[in-house]
Amino acid sequence: MWPSRAGRSFTLVELMVVVAVLAVLSSLAVGNYRNYKYKAARAELLTNVSGIRVAQQAYEAAQGVYVTDLTPLPDATPGKAKRAWVTGTVYDVIAWKPDGDVFGSYTTEDLGTDFSANGFTDVDTDAVMAQVTGSLSVVPFLATPDAVF
Repeated sequence: MWPSRAGRSFTLVELMVVVAVLAVLSSLAVGNYRNYKYKAARAELLTNVSGIRVAQQAYEAAQGVYVTDLTPLPDATPGKAKRAWVTGTVYDVIAWKPDGDVFGSYTTEDLGTDFSANGFTDVDTDAVMAQVTGSLSVVPFLATPDAVF
């Protein structure tokens, strides 16, 4: 037979240990969630630079030249908020447009026999830009450390 639990309860120390463990676990979860959110926003860069790369290749096959626009579009201040894409640019000429609003900013440059396409963003607003770059000869890749968002 089991001993009676009458008169037994948790001590204050036991309750404080449980609260401390829960606080540590929740702080780890919040930090990981934030990093995953930033990685998801940064992943847009890879998709869009890949799209610009394909559009540049198709345009060059038809017209014999690549296009250049070194002005960051939609603007030079990427951050936590998505921004609307702008029209009336060289990206319209090569028939490329992102799907909806964007976190990143994009540039492209004709290098003669090659081109460069770049995307950058700062979704964690720490003044350190994450950058994805690609070209005719280079598949787009994250050019900054993985911890830069």
